[in-house]
Amino acid sequence: MIELAVHSWKLKLPLTLLLMAMIVFVTVAPAKSQGLQPTLDLTVLSPCVCSTSAVYTFHVENPTDSDIVAIAVTIPAGYTINPTYLTSTAGIVVATGVSGSISPPSTISALAIKTTAISGTFEMFVDGSPEGTGMITVLPTQTTPGLWVGIFPAIPANVWGEVTFVQGFLTNPCTVGAYSWSPNIAYYPNRATVTLNPRTGYSNVVTINVCSPVGGVVTPTSKLEILAPYVVLAGLAVAVSAVVVVKRRKD
Repeated sequence: MIELAVHSWKLKLPLTLLLMAMIVFVTVAPAKSQGLQPTLDLTVLSPCVCSTSAVYTFHVENPTDSDIVAIAVTIPAGYTINPTYLTSTAGIVVATGVSGSISPPSTISALAIKTTAISGTFEMFVDGSPEGTGMITVLPTQTTPGLWVGIFPAIPANVWGEVTFVQGFLTNPCTVGAYSWSPNIAYYPNRATVTLNPRTGYSNVVTINVCSPVGGVVTPTSKLEILAPYVVLAGLAVAVSAVVVVKRRKD
């Protein structure tokens, strides 16, 4: 689009005016956001070591008046993607969420991310309509981070979006520590990029903990302890029966 526009300007404008027009385009376009920057952050429930029970939610906001065409997210080293979802079976839901406008604040659309016929490639749906695909271009290992390009295939101007991945999609690392989900990048139509930092009060760092077992302390129990209440009840029943028999004989 930009190349075609420049080419048409060459037919109508002298070289000096062309250069001036290009300078104005380059200097004015980035100022559209008026100092506002898009953000991306995440929250996690139950970040236990080697756990498939953790649930990850990603929140992105684009307060500028320029559309974002894709967002790339770094997956920290040590994480794994459940192979069940690295499949050629299309239509499996891996995340659901919502989106809306930033100003005025509103919720306007339902989001869903599903598997496609290509392993590692996922498609986002907005109110049931396909809106682009994203791909895990690099799978994380124990020592190297992974990369998901297009986790949000597009974020229009003045729009926020949030998706929560299904339980078991991501497996936490087996080592306790802090894991940074960054750098994360937003791509614009003119191929410019912006680093996505978290919103104020949020983070792109997940702390993995050792979770205590649920249910308290387990101790051995003898059979006598289990039967003791029943033995007492049986004794009471015998005693009551004896009293009744003695009373009848006196009568």
